[in-house]
Amino acid sequence: MVRRYRFRAGLTQSELARRAGVSERSLRYLEQGQVSRPQAVSVDRLARALDLADADRGALVCAAEPVAGIPARREPVPATDQLRMGVLGPLVVHRGTAVVDIGSTRLRTLLGLLALQPRVPVSAGDLIDVLWDEPPRTCRELVHTYVRQLRQLLEPARSPRAPAELLQRTRVGYRLQVPPGGIDTDVFDDLLARTRTAGGPEPARDLYRQAEALWRGPVLADATDRLRQHPAAVGLGVRRLSAVLEHADLSLAAGHGDEVIEPLRVLSSADPLHEGLAARLMLAYAGCGQQAAALELFESVRTRLDDELGVRPGEELREAHLRLLRGECVQRVPGPPGTSRTVRPRSSDASPASPRPAPAPRGTVSPAQLPADVPGFTGRDSHLRHLDRDHHAGVTVITGMGGVGKTALAVHWAHQARDRYPDGQLYVNLGGHSGGEPMPVLTALAGFLQALGVQADQVPAEPAPAAALYRSLLAGRRVLILLDNAACADQVRPLLPGDPRVRVLVTSRERLTGLVAREGADALPVDGLTPAETYALLATMLGAERVAAEADAAVRLAAACGYLPLALRIAAANLAGRSGTAIADHVDRLDAGDRLTALAVAGDPDTAVRATFAMSYQGADPAERVMFRRLGLVPGPDITAAAAADLTGQSPARARAVLDRLSARHLLQELTPGRYSLHDLLRLYATELAHTTDDPETRTRALAGLVAHYLTGARSVCHLVYRNLLHLPAGADDRSPAAPGAPTDFETPERALDWLDAERANVVEMIRHRAASGSPDAWLLADPVFGYFRVRARHLDWQAVAEVALRAARVGGNTHAQAQAELNLGCVSEALGRYDAAARHYRDAHDLAGAAGWPDCQGVALNNLGSVHWARGDVPGTVEQLNRALVLHERAGRRAGIAVTLANLAVAQLELARDPAGGPQPAALARAHLRRARAMHQDIGDRRNESDTVRVLALVELAAGQPGAALPLAEHAVALAREIGDRRFEALSVSALGLVRAHLGDRAALELAIRAESLARELDEDRLTASVLTDHAGALQRLGETEGARSTARQALETARRAGVQIVARRAVAILSTIDRHGSGTTTASVPPIRTACRQ
Repeated sequence: MVRRYRFRAGLTQSELARRAGVSERSLRYLEQGQVSRPQAVSVDRLARALDLADADRGALVCAAEPVAGIPARREPVPATDQLRMGVLGPLVVHRGTAVVDIGSTRLRTLLGLLALQPRVPVSAGDLIDVLWDEPPRTCRELVHTYVRQLRQLLEPARSPRAPAELLQRTRVGYRLQVPPGGIDTDVFDDLLARTRTAGGPEPARDLYRQAEALWRGPVLADATDRLRQHPAAVGLGVRRLSAVLEHADLSLAAGHGDEVIEPLRVLSSADPLHEGLAARLMLAYAGCGQQAAALELFESVRTRLDDELGVRPGEELREAHLRLLRGECVQRVPGPPGTSRTVRPRSSDASPASPRPAPAPRGTVSPAQLPADVPGFTGRDSHLRHLDRDHHAGVTVITGMGGVGKTALAVHWAHQARDRYPDGQLYVNLGGHSGGEPMPVLTALAGFLQALGVQADQVPAEPAPAAALYRSLLAGRRVLILLDNAACADQVRPLLPGDPRVRVLVTSRERLTGLVAREGADALPVDGLTPAETYALLATMLGAERVAAEADAAVRLAAACGYLPLALRIAAANLAGRSGTAIADHVDRLDAGDRLTALAVAGDPDTAVRATFAMSYQGADPAERVMFRRLGLVPGPDITAAAAADLTGQSPARARAVLDRLSARHLLQELTPGRYSLHDLLRLYATELAHTTDDPETRTRALAGLVAHYLTGARSVCHLVYRNLLHLPAGADDRSPAAPGAPTDFETPERALDWLDAERANVVEMIRHRAASGSPDAWLLADPVFGYFRVRARHLDWQAVAEVALRAARVGGNTHAQAQAELNLGCVSEALGRYDAAARHYRDAHDLAGAAGWPDCQGVALNNLGSVHWARGDVPGTVEQLNRALVLHERAGRRAGIAVTLANLAVAQLELARDPAGGPQPAALARAHLRRARAMHQDIGDRRNESDTVRVLALVELAAGQPGAALPLAEHAVALAREIGDRRFEALSVSALGLVRAHLGDRAALELAIRAESLARELDEDRLTASVLTDHAGALQRLGETEGARSTARQALETARRAGVQIVARRAVAILSTIDRHGSGTTTASVPPIRTACRQ
């Protein structure tokens, strides 16, 4: 971190050491990571010397600060000392009082995810998802390697043959088996749980203070973005937020707002638009006499809400503002020495904790209609805290799909909170989704009125007077009302009381947005359970020992049930009655058979997942039912309104309206604006309905429309971004019409790639689906997306789709498609460093193309075969293959192929020029080839390959000792690469620009080198990373950073050898040799040979 900031400031080690007043040796050790816990005062001096901004200064200083209450020494300690971990801030691990250094980012990421979910199995898939954006081919093997390394760090005394006690292998992944209390989240959650039974506000406040003191920063503050955005990390952050808000309510009510100012300020700075935080912080400021700060905060939040969201402050923030203006804030004022007293506003209603109303007078009916609490209720902690926090709110609408546990949540919370409502609890099932007609409003009102003491013959016969009497009886009383299974907002409105002290909970499968918009109801959506919650539910129903003995199977059962509480309870109930049946066997039956039929309870037809879904489906209108069935045919994970329009043969606007209605019914989820998905079990139900309701011709026509949508869109992207890559000849097996809903006119290449980024998973699944049915659609749809996989470096998808397309083309007997698939298998194999396989695929593609009479493909295969020879260091072999390719391209008149092959020949010619016996002719020939190639790229509009050719031209000028001439070329190459969105070319061009700037003596070159290295590592391609690291080493050497150059060149050499790229390994060795002989300075070896993608 220090090294990066020093590069950005343009300082040498000696200059920074002198400015900061530290020794150069100490600074060097700090940059090399040999100082594990530097002195905070030294780091602060460095931060001042580097003139860091507040955020960077905080990050640097935080790295030096020990965890509160824990010494930061790292001397060896007995391995038997208890291991403790912390995720409430940067990841920390202690054995006894010593810090355990976890080391690399990947190890910290893996341990961080496991520590977020202690004692719960985490699947290998989840681990891979947080470790890599685009996982490498060997990702599972790498996970095992990382786990082995973690075990060596965490259990050093364990024999290699002994079973792991801490990091345990499970059937689906790994589990961190720490004892209770071994992670700071255990302590935090325990303290929060104890606040519920604290016996009063004072002890509860003390517990909250202890809980807040555990936090050292945001959850896993030093982790990668992927890990910090994991649901487990986000959920933990939400728990912290809830705790601080609850603490603030108690403290403000007691006149101790000063004790929550700091935690409120910390969270508010991270989420400045959170109105609940801002409102409480304003009241806390005012309670301490800082009215000016409170008003300034209100104005700041109001302005940001208007500027960034275009909205006005909500009711909570406006109410806090009004209380400030009226002087209605509880304050602590000085009393005698050592004491203070609480001063409350005149109106007690303004207090955050208004006095509880007295119970109903004797003789008044206090109904108690709540259904029995749900036995074994587990989880939903954040939802329960939400309801607790907003218990002064009038109406809360709990929404979610059928079977998600809305009623269970509402009933459970109502039982916990009923003491707050001494005048009674009313309950009614409104029958919104019960298979019949919803309950009439008058019927519901009559039941409530009779429960409140009105005789049956005194109940008004019309809804309006009945509602008026109902509101009158509730006025001035503290009552809890649960309106379960509501059909629509109009059914609920007459049942809402007029007194805000009456609390109303509404559950519905509809969103009831009308209540939120007009009545100001609080919306509380409910989704499936988390993995930890499902594990706890199964342990409650089946017994902790049984679930622990089959923990992996329990995880599979949760996934098979889609984390849906109803499905989980049904599965657990079936297992509970069969104690001899293994959980794993039951899951196997669910996976192999009719899962919806299996998720039912014998003798109770209403307790079944299919029956629950059927009630929602039957309540939909005909257009919604058709759309729902069509969605059951979609192989991909989600769908847009435009794609749904082509699936159903209607306009995008009409399709969107139907999708929104299905989403409002919770038969569909809107994952992000405009993108919809079915829950796994609902998908099974929709597929079942599609095959039992619609005829085969209807299903085929619908799928053809969706294929046409993806094919039209992908071809539009291809035409704009990489049309000069090789594609299948037009007309072969192509019977797909253009889709009216597909995008065809993208504004920029990046917008086009963004569309395929969003649709990638859907397109890949559609290719697999069509290949399984033997349709030519498989290779036709694969053809325009091969270029996308190449540009975005999506190696796994690239390989999978090429393999599927090859199998489908073989079955269909299409030789052109077979040659194209083999060619792409060669490209992805080469990108992954598998050169033997790449060469084999290229030769197969060449032979198949010859049989098909397709010389264009033959030329590309030979060009790429030359690239393999280049990587192996065989320059003469490279030239031979490229010359053969050039002959074929010139004979066929394919200008795109000619241009790329010429650029590649230029690279080879320049390498030959490094041979002292080669003379000046190869260098001159290289420059001529590149200029001709660039002109051809420009003529045909191939900006992608023009980018790389310009990059190579820049390096030719650099090799000729003309860095000034190289600079504008390198800058133009970067601009072109960014314009087309090719991250691989961007990494190469940024790396080249850094090298050019280093030769101009510009220390900004090192920031560019770091950026290029970051891009290369994101793509996880060793060949690319080795090349960029070599440039980085050359830039460091040129700028006099000898030690940095040596270290980076060694990394480059190791990476190049691992990738099998001999040509790059030679460059790294040359740099190391030059350093050993001459140190820093200008050398021929520091200028790299030119590289190109060798692709067409």
